[in-house]
Parts: sequence; C-alpha cells; structure tokens
Amino acid sequence: MHTIFLHFLIDFLLQVGKIAAYHLVFVDNCEIYISLFTLFVTIIVCKNIFNVTGRILLNGMPGNDPKFINDSLKKILIIDGVLDIEDRHFWALTTGFLVCDLTIRIRSDGEEDVIYNKIQAILQEYF
Repeated sequence: MHTIFLHFLIDFLLQVGKIAAYHLVFVDNCEIYISLFTLFVTIIVCKNIFNVTGRILLNGMPGNDPKFINDSLKKILIIDGVLDIEDRHFWALTTGFLVCDLTIRIRSDGEEDVIYNKIQAILQEYF
C-alpha cells in the first residue's frame, strides 16, 4: 500500500512540476528550470525506488527494528532438544511479508517432529 501511495505522489508531483516548468519556460522564458525540474523528479524517484523496492528486489533485511527476530530466536533456543541455530537468513519477500530460513541443530535423541512443530508455531507468531 505504501508503494502505491508513493507512486501516486510521484505522479502528482510530476504533473505539478510540468505545469510549473511550462509556465517558467513559455511565460518567463527561463529554460534552465526544465533541467532543474527533471533533476528534482529524478532524485525523488530514485530515492523511493532504493528505499522501498530495493530491499525487496535484493531480498534485504527488513528496515524496521529486528527485536522481534531476536525474540523469536531466543524462544526457539529454549525449546527442549534444540542445541543451536547454525544458519539464519531473514528477508522481505514483499512489503510487510517477511521470510526466514533457519538451520537448527538438535540433540540426537530429540524428537524432530515435535521440535519442528514448536518452531513453526513460534515463527508463525512473528512472520
């Protein structure tokens, strides 16, 4: 939803800028303003592209506070049978939808299905 709003905002600013540039060029005869307007719009568009969609396209870490990630990992580590979390990856699949991939080492006598179900329940709270 945030991306759609930014798209409409950029389109609106572009239209306002076109009207202002038209006025400055044809009424006041100042051609430099077209270049300045184009530079301004380009900076706004690039900033939004890198901030919003860059993390998604690059499968980047969520930009918000990763406290909930640490909380979920702590809850997983206290499960009976879990020895360690060896490998962890967190990324934003889309805006507001986070994904994680964990490699968990368990005791040899641990019940894999029970541990798996407990881990899945913890992750569904946060992701």
